[in-house]
Amino acid sequence: MESVDNTTNRIGYVSYLECLNCGEKYTLDKLKKEQGTTMVNICYDLCMGPLDVKYDYDLLKGILTEDEVHKRPDNFWKLKELLPVNEVLVDKKIPYTPLVKSKEIGDDLGIELYFKLDSECALTNSFKDRPVTLAFNKALEAGYKTVYVASTGNLAISSAYFAKELGMGCKVYVPNTLGEVKKDAIRQYLSSPEDLIEYNGSYDETNIKAMDDCEKANIEEIKTSGRRKSFVPNSSFRPYYKEGSKTSGTEIALQLKEYGVDETLNIVYPTGSGALFCSAYKGIEELRNLNLFDNQVKMWCSQSAACAPVIDAIPTGDIIPIKNPQTIVKSIAIGNPGSGYQALNVIKKSGGGGWKIPDREIFKSNIDLYFKEGIFSQFVGGVTLAGIINGVLRGDLKKGSIVVANITGSGIRIVDDLWKYGKKFGYGDEVKQILDEIQK
Repeated sequence: MESVDNTTNRIGYVSYLECLNCGEKYTLDKLKKEQGTTMVNICYDLCMGPLDVKYDYDLLKGILTEDEVHKRPDNFWKLKELLPVNEVLVDKKIPYTPLVKSKEIGDDLGIELYFKLDSECALTNSFKDRPVTLAFNKALEAGYKTVYVASTGNLAISSAYFAKELGMGCKVYVPNTLGEVKKDAIRQYLSSPEDLIEYNGSYDETNIKAMDDCEKANIEEIKTSGRRKSFVPNSSFRPYYKEGSKTSGTEIALQLKEYGVDETLNIVYPTGSGALFCSAYKGIEELRNLNLFDNQVKMWCSQSAACAPVIDAIPTGDIIPIKNPQTIVKSIAIGNPGSGYQALNVIKKSGGGGWKIPDREIFKSNIDLYFKEGIFSQFVGGVTLAGIINGVLRGDLKKGSIVVANITGSGIRIVDDLWKYGKKFGYGDEVKQILDEIQK
């Protein structure tokens, strides 16, 4: 029998994995016995649906008390017991990212606006450090050696960074339309230029290519060593990968609690696959279950009008994939969102919603973020802010509302696109000023 990995039947305080489609439960003993591994990503017994990690919450109520949580340092592993690990093997001191109050835009809109800045203080300046930290921790626990990853930039940069830090091999696949700045940011962490593979296709097609090549590598590795040694961080053990994104939600909740905010929260995310959106909400709901957070939370997603499969599906509940989406927001241009249906469930359950924004408005909001707030963001920041502006105008976000805008990636990655689209949308002078200032 193939020796798939060296994990045990225990993963921290995990009780089981549950299918998000049909509700089938998989204990760790069952996974190890039937699959030879606990690193399973689909409901193999019944519907092939996605799996979600569930914990022993009753036991955790006696461990993660308010006093205990309060005295711990504010870092990624603050709530280690709510993450699927036995041992922390990846950077133990990854700090919280800042949650800052708006300087100007919030007052202009008549709301209490906060910005969650994963764009500035994450290790590679994007939220992808969150799920990748968990993916690599699981990979180390299980004895994997090489990562295969497809990306429009941020996931690749983060994966390449962690692979270099942890001594793993890394193969990165990107659509050949990706800008040179992002490709250079990836290359700086790769051991060879040949490890960056440019593919003539959309992100979804590039992702399929990466997974196929990873599986081919594993077939050869099984022949020679009897086990798999290659993984795709956002696919091979996706349930665990998503748990890393959960820390975005728990950080926001605990930070606002420290600020004394006790009203309903409106949390806005730029949405591609939907995984961050759903995972953040899950983290907040787990805090509520453990009596560590009380606020009502409404979840809102914002997408480019050129690629809005989740928002388009809100009225009907049916997601229609978009082929080869064309938008300036390449990092969330995912036409067939892997967590799309879960995102719809979160929107419904939380009483939230979403907005789709034309690229011109997205670009303008990116400019406003810099000049009014001093935030240099990827276009996803413009998606988030433009969505909030739209939400206020439509009355979805009431005057005086508490709103958290997630800024998930740094603008340093889109310098080439800033020039390109700045001229197209009539903001050439503003772009020149921004680039002159950040280069000083």
